[in-house]
Amino acid sequence: MLNAPPVAVLVALSMPVLFFFQLRAPDQGAAWAFYPAGLRHGDWTGLATSMLLHFNWAHVAANAVGALTFGAPV
Repeated sequence: MLNAPPVAVLVALSMPVLFFFQLRAPDQGAAWAFYPAGLRHGDWTGLATSMLLHFNWAHVAANAVGALTFGAPV
């Protein structure tokens, strides 16, 4: 059994699922990325949606382990 709060487990389990759908997007999630130049034009959505993007499966796994590791203290 995991010694982590349910919210941290939920976040860690959601990462691979979200990345699976990111890979199947037509632009692989590039439209959700953060572009600093977009802020000048009033596009603030990238600040929130960029937190959902990952580069590859190793990145997803490392973030999931980090969520389980540091989710309990936070």
